[in-house]
Amino acid sequence: LDPAASQINVQSIKDSDFAEVSRFTQLSGGIDQDGLAQLRITLDSIDTGLDIRNVRMRFLFFETFDYPEASIVTLIAPEQLKDLNKDKRAEIELPYTLNLRGISRSAKARVFVSLIDNDSVAVTSVLPMSVAVRDFGLLEGLAKLEDAAAVSIVPTGTVTFDFVFA
Repeated sequence: LDPAASQINVQSIKDSDFAEVSRFTQLSGGIDQDGLAQLRITLDSIDTGLDIRNVRMRFLFFETFDYPEASIVTLIAPEQLKDLNKDKRAEIELPYTLNLRGISRSAKARVFVSLIDNDSVAVTSVLPMSVAVRDFGLLEGLAKLEDAAAVSIVPTGTVTFDFVFA
């Protein structure tokens, strides 16, 4: 993974009509010869655009002192990309597993795999993906955020990403 060229973004909605976009700035991972992709997201690297909100997200929501990372694992089957050299871009469905707070959930995502050059590819979300906080034991943390900021927050976030692999 080229972390400087990669990004993962999360959009949340507070007070019913205000969208906020945050991102994680520390990502690592790679794809092996068999197409197994593993990504690690350092949760302390959340960047909401406001220092106080970053601190609240780290300590009240993610509890990074106990759960410092999230991980994503997927398998990109070589046959899904057999025409990538010719077409330069493929839209594929990828099953993946997200592990957050020690809880793993599997789902599928539509992604574009784009050949940037002979040495690198980009894997980009086609559509935002919904992540429900209840699926990862984050409802209590969400309540703490709401109390600290005196807001109501929709208990589902949407995630987009653009990962570049060398």
